[in-house]
Amino acid sequence: MNFTEAEQYIRNLEKFGIKLGLDNMNKLLDLLGSPHEKLKFIHVGGTNGKGSVSHMLAKILHGAGYRVGLYTSPHIQSYRERIIVNGEMIPKCKFADIVKNINLVSKQMDELPTEFEFMTALAFEYFISRKVDIALMEVGMGGRLDATNIIPSAELSIITNISRDHTEHLGAYIDDIANEKAGIIKNGGSLITTEKNPQVISIFDELCRKRGSRFFPLDGNIKIESGPILTMGERLVQECSIASKHFKVERLHLPMLGKHQVINASAAVLASQLLHEKGYSIDSEHLRSGLESTKIPGRIQLMNLEPLIVLDVSHNYRGVLALKQVLEEIIPLGGRLILVAAYLDDKDRGEIARAWGDFPSAVIVTKPESSRGRDWKRTAEYFKEFVSEVYMERKIEDAVILGENLTEQRDCLCMAGSFYMMKNAEMQILQMLSS
Repeated sequence: MNFTEAEQYIRNLEKFGIKLGLDNMNKLLDLLGSPHEKLKFIHVGGTNGKGSVSHMLAKILHGAGYRVGLYTSPHIQSYRERIIVNGEMIPKCKFADIVKNINLVSKQMDELPTEFEFMTALAFEYFISRKVDIALMEVGMGGRLDATNIIPSAELSIITNISRDHTEHLGAYIDDIANEKAGIIKNGGSLITTEKNPQVISIFDELCRKRGSRFFPLDGNIKIESGPILTMGERLVQECSIASKHFKVERLHLPMLGKHQVINASAAVLASQLLHEKGYSIDSEHLRSGLESTKIPGRIQLMNLEPLIVLDVSHNYRGVLALKQVLEEIIPLGGRLILVAAYLDDKDRGEIARAWGDFPSAVIVTKPESSRGRDWKRTAEYFKEFVSEVYMERKIEDAVILGENLTEQRDCLCMAGSFYMMKNAEMQILQMLSS
């Protein structure tokens, strides 16, 4: 089995959809020799920001001299993006070898693993082979019944924030969603959260008490000063200062823009403090170096400065508000926003359109590359309540081309929404910029 065949095999598992629960995962890992019981973990969940916090903390730990595994999802260009050790994606040959082995083992199961279960097992196997000191595991969906929650313990757990998303799986109410996310709190462990909602804080606090875990809300444990977005040569940076009980990092210049990324960076600083207290050798310079070098595709990714071209995977109400806040700051005076939007059918697209409001001057709605995007034209109807100039282009590439044609020098062309649009959108932008 070569890499292309291995990727196609996993892609074919998408037909099994999303199945929350740990029974199948337990069976698969038992057949593999329980690799998850031989590793140390940091478990990261939440609605928005969990990928950013995971990448930031991985950079900090790697800079401090540790061999660090990082498992995130979904990907933009390749499945290899999901499994990283010390900043390097899993090699193609290793990916193919592990897929072949898990495929053989899984044939002994009554029910084949889902795509996410398979990838999670693949991550465990690769991290074992690389003898990582610690692995950061990003939750796929929810927490309690997510495949990553198979891990028996964690150095610490992080839940970034809670908002309504995946309601068909996690429930429609905030307390339901909070309880599902809180499933990653381990007995005798530690929990960090960036959430401020008193209702959610109360749920987390109560569950931590029941499980003998320490609870560290960001408020009261971190001091934050958010500065402006600055232009430094050919790039934009978010200025901020962050201080915890042990660390103080002033005038940080984050490549990841927005006050929400300052919050995410603060969670990484607080996590570093707790790890420091557990004996990990981390200092303020490791924090500065790690945070100032963390860049993730699809998170307010600047493709061009004049005109501004931005890619962002914000696909829910809270994510759109965070992106919108940054765009309002960086779009030149008198410039317009031209938005190319693609959202999956199971997202609250009416709520997303309300979050955007009349901020975009024009919206081009397109279809995400997913079976969950069949009803893509309905997205346009939601936007028409707020924006007079709404277009529809089925192909992502055509939507980007139309967006470019509408964009003038002082404007911003922004591709926002599902991960399932970013691969094609990025490739089309790169082609346009190179021509």
